Amino acid sequence: MRIVITGATGFIGRNLVTLFLNKGAEVFVLVRQDSTHREVLKIDRTIHVVSCGFCTLMDCVSSI
Repeated sequence: MRIVITGATGFIGRNLVTLFLNKGAEVFVLVRQDSTHREVLKIDRTIHVVSCGFCTLMDCVSSI
């Protein structure tokens, strides 16, 4: 199962990432390139950080 999460560096987003990782999902998190909160993301082989903003959302589809 693949899950895409926006806002993964926020409180709710981080908890959703953890929830879906625990369920065995492959998680893609969309993070703005200029985000200063990337360090809060877990390092895991099933989490993929995709640099993307809402303005360039469709450009990220090929990365997912």
